[in-house]
Amino acid sequence: MNKKGFTIIEIIASIAIILFITAMVIYNVAEMSDKSKNEIYKDKINLALIKAKEYGNDNLDSLTTSCKGITIGDLINMHYLAEEENGKIYDPRTNESMNDIWICVIYEDNEVKVYLRDEV
Repeated sequence: MNKKGFTIIEIIASIAIILFITAMVIYNVAEMSDKSKNEIYKDKINLALIKAKEYGNDNLDSLTTSCKGITIGDLINMHYLAEEENGKIYDPRTNESMNDIWICVIYEDNEVKVYLRDEV
């Protein structure tokens, strides 16, 4: 007797394989998205540090060897950084404002140095 078609076991096995492959793809896409968001966040922080250093070079007379705190919001207000929306820059990982992140700007060893506040 020659049967045509698939048995229920073959169909279930095929569905299981398809579901497994789908789950792996979804996991990898989510992981890539998280990595991408972290890279964008780091790029935004690095740009803020560059602009804080530019601010420091423009305001050498107000700097000392102790931390002069400036926020990302301050840099936006002084037009060193461009806002994204509503006068804010947003963390791509959480969609929360980054405007309150503090940056220390100091003048030391004849150069402007900048640090995130928690790195000092």
